[in-house]
Amino acid sequence: MIEAECRARRWGGSWGVILPKELIDKEEIDENTELVVSVRKKRIAKSIAGLIPEWKNSTDEIKQEMKRGWK
Repeated sequence: MIEAECRARRWGGSWGVILPKELIDKEEIDENTELVVSVRKKRIAKSIAGLIPEWKNSTDEIKQEMKRGWK
């Protein structure tokens, strides 16, 4: 299985994604090839930190605390 980052875009009344050419070439995908798609929303570190209630410090405060621990 190959993963690719794609952006969802409105396509009429539906949504669609464009597959990168490298993925298409590597998997030898042609027009009308049937695919199985697994969807997972991309998360960035900032949104993940917000999911953990114990993290009350800002990112900069956490970074400074880590630097102090390395000395």
